[in-house]
Amino acid sequence: MIGLSLDPSKDEPRTYVANQGLPWAQGYLGAWSEATLPAEYGVEAIPSIWLIGPDGKVVAMNLRGDRIKEAVSQALATPPR
Repeated sequence: MIGLSLDPSKDEPRTYVANQGLPWAQGYLGAWSEATLPAEYGVEAIPSIWLIGPDGKVVAMNLRGDRIKEAVSQALATPPR
């Protein structure tokens, strides 16, 4: 699991991560209005939740609510190719 921040400065997400004790890797992309990566991947809103397989390929994207658990369960039940 990784988190990518689209905040105006590094300070706010850095403080949030420290205060919440988030154990996963965090990256900083810059301000939403300046970052190019979200548009390259079709991200139009945050949070944008994606499931990436062990092979690095996108398994599912734009996950919300119960669909998150369903996508993970399905991915774990599918044998690797």
